Amino acid sequence: MSNTHTQITVGGTTNESQWETISFISDLHKDVYGFRPRNNYSGWSDLDLQSFLDELTEYSNAVYAENEELAKLKEERKEKAIDKLLKCGAGDKETAIRWLEQAEVCF
Repeated sequence: MSNTHTQITVGGTTNESQWETISFISDLHKDVYGFRPRNNYSGWSDLDLQSFLDELTEYSNAVYAENEELAKLKEERKEKAIDKLLKCGAGDKETAIRWLEQAEVCF
C-alpha cells in the first residue's frame, strides 16, 4: 500500500477538477481495499467528493499506521525467536534464521 499523507484540495466546479478528485479517490480506494470503487459519482458536488476523499484519506492513514505497528511487532517476535534459537544451539544468527525459514515459522 502506498503511503498517502497529503490533504488534497479540490477547487472550482469544473469537470476536470472533479475528474482529478475521482481519480485520487479511485487510486486511494484501491490502495486501501485492493480494488477500485464502483461508485457512480455523477451528481456528487465538489464538496461531497472532497468529504469522501478526506474520510478515505483518514482511514488510509489509520490503516497505514496499524500496518506499521504490526510490522514492528512481527520484527520484534522474529528477533526474540532468533535469540531463543541462539541460546538453544544455533551457532550464529544466520543459522537461526535458516532454522526459522526451514520450520516455516510465521510471525
